[in-house]
Amino acid sequence: MTVTYNVSLPISTDYSGTTVNIDFDQIASQLGIAASGITASMIKGINADGSQYTGNTADGDAGHWFAANGDVVTWNETTAYIFAEWSVSSKTVKIGHYPDKVLDGETYVVREAVVSGSKQVVVEFKITIGTTGTTIAGGSGD
Repeated sequence: MTVTYNVSLPISTDYSGTTVNIDFDQIASQLGIAASGITASMIKGINADGSQYTGNTADGDAGHWFAANGDVVTWNETTAYIFAEWSVSSKTVKIGHYPDKVLDGETYVVREAVVSGSKQVVVEFKITIGTTGTTIAGGSGD
């Protein structure tokens, strides 16, 4: 299952980003666990080819930097474009970009997964870069 969040991300000269509220109940239901059972260690980055990246490359309880193509990368000035940083306690993800790297109107898709045993729910962020923006919270499952 994939849960998709559409995010409008304003251009900034810093790492301020925007916060997305995540429906932990929806994710937990698909995994067959309680929402309170979701932990940071269950959150994995997903590369463009669908493979999992174990470990963190950004801040937060669990966090990843992504290249323009959606691959998980380490923070660096060449390939790091978008970050997603989870706060498990507040059930939010901070989405941001490398300062002064993105352009108005660009779009990016980054994915992370919440994994429990053999089950996973992919959390997909469809990000549109804009000079001003708001977060459209709420996911859609398929």
